[in-house]
Amino acid sequence: MKEIFLFILSSIVQVPLSAAGEERVVQRSVDRVSQLYTMFRPMKLFRFIQFYKCILLLLCLAALIFITLNKTGRHSKNTEKGTVMVFKEILPQVKLRPYVKMLYFYESDSDADYDDIVFPSGTMEVIFNLGQGSWKTKKDGTFYTTPPIELWGQITKPLAIKSLGKNVMLGVRFYPHSAAYFFNESIAEFNNEIVSAADLFGASLKTLHEKLLDITGLDNRIALVEDYLCRRLLVSEKRHDKIKFIGEIVNNLKSDYNREIIAVSVRNNISTRYLNMLFSQYTGLPPKLFCKINRFQHSLNLVNANDQKLTNVAYDAGYFDQSHFIKEFKLFTGITPNAFAAQASPINQFLAGN
Repeated sequence: MKEIFLFILSSIVQVPLSAAGEERVVQRSVDRVSQLYTMFRPMKLFRFIQFYKCILLLLCLAALIFITLNKTGRHSKNTEKGTVMVFKEILPQVKLRPYVKMLYFYESDSDADYDDIVFPSGTMEVIFNLGQGSWKTKKDGTFYTTPPIELWGQITKPLAIKSLGKNVMLGVRFYPHSAAYFFNESIAEFNNEIVSAADLFGASLKTLHEKLLDITGLDNRIALVEDYLCRRLLVSEKRHDKIKFIGEIVNNLKSDYNREIIAVSVRNNISTRYLNMLFSQYTGLPPKLFCKINRFQHSLNLVNANDQKLTNVAYDAGYFDQSHFIKEFKLFTGITPNAFAAQASPINQFLAGN
C-alpha cells in the first residue's frame, strides 16, 4: 500500500521514485502542495483542476504519514505463502532506557515452516517463546531446537535459522554493552551461541516465563518483563562504572567506523591491551570487529532503502571502495548486496531498519 501512494506522489510531482527515494518524493510533494495553493488563478477551470490536484496530494501524504506512524506495529505479508508476520517495537520504561534498546513483539499466523538467515547486529537479546511453534539454529552443519527462553550472544557471521509452526516471541534487545548489566558472566563466552537464558538467570526467569504464558495482553507481559529487569540490575551494581565507561567508548566508535583503536586507548589513558580486554568482556567483541559490524549494519540500512548505487553506499558507509564493501557484506551475510536487496525476507527487512 505504501508503495502505491509513493508511486502516485512521484507521478504527480514528476520525480522518479527509483532515483529519488521516499524522503525526496514526500518533500517534493509537500513543496508542490504549497505551490498549488499560491498559484490559483481567477480562471474557474484552472482553479478547479489545481484544487483537486492539491487534494489528491494531501490525501496521499496523509496516507503515508498514517503508514509511517504505524511502523511500530507493522505487518509484513508473504504473498506466496499467505503468511502475515507482525513486528511491534516497544520503548522500555524510563528507568530501563539506558540499558535496554527496545522490547519487541513478533507473531506469525501461519504454521508453515520457513528458513532464514540472521546477520551480525552488534547487540545481544533475550527472547521469550510464547507460541506453539519452535525455532532451530544451525551449528556445525546441524540444526538444533532453541530453548524456550533464548539468550543470543554476539553473532559474528551469518546464522541459518528455521521457523517451525506458529511462533510468538517477546524479545529484549540490549545495547552493545548493556547486556553486561544483567549478569556476571563475560559476554564473550556467548559469541555465536544461542543458550538457555534460564540456565544463567536461574529459577526466577523460569517463573517469569510461566507468568508470561499464563497472562494475556501485551501491556501486561511488558510490565512483567520490565519489573524483572529492574530488579535484575542490582546484580551488577559493583561493575556499573566499568560498563558505563565501555558504553561511552561504544557510542564514540559508532560515529567513527574507521577510528584507530590505539587513538581510543590513548584518549582514555589506558593500554590497547586493557581496552581490548574490557571491551570484549562487556560487549563480546574486540573494538575493531565491533566497528566492522557497526559499519556493516549502516550499509545494510542503505541497501535496504534501495535508493543509492552500491558505489555511493560503499563510500557513505565508510568503505574504501565498492570491492571492499561487497567483500565485507558477503562476510557478514553470505550473499552480495544486490542479492540481499532482491531476496531479503520480511524479518531481515525489519531488522535492517533497526
